[in-house]
Amino acid sequence: MKSLTKDFLLKRGYCCNNNCKNCPYKNKKMKYKTIKSVLKTSMKKNVNTLWTWDKKDNNFTQIYKNYNNELPIYTASQLLEEIIKEENK
Repeated sequence: MKSLTKDFLLKRGYCCNNNCKNCPYKNKKMKYKTIKSVLKTSMKKNVNTLWTWDKKDNNFTQIYKNYNNELPIYTASQLLEEIIKEENK
């Protein structure tokens, strides 16, 4: 099995939460920067998306199907506000 390179993962632009060996998004600051960029792009393009944020594990998930009702649901703008609040703590 091949590992994805750090450059490839950076170009992809987000963490897939699969614990990739070369993941450049492992630190909290980089992960916040990446998710904020994804959220801003969605908002700019008027793409309606819903997200969850597991603050304990610091994982962000865009909801498609099979949502398990354990985490709060955020719109892109709501999640962006929450991340900014968390960064300023």
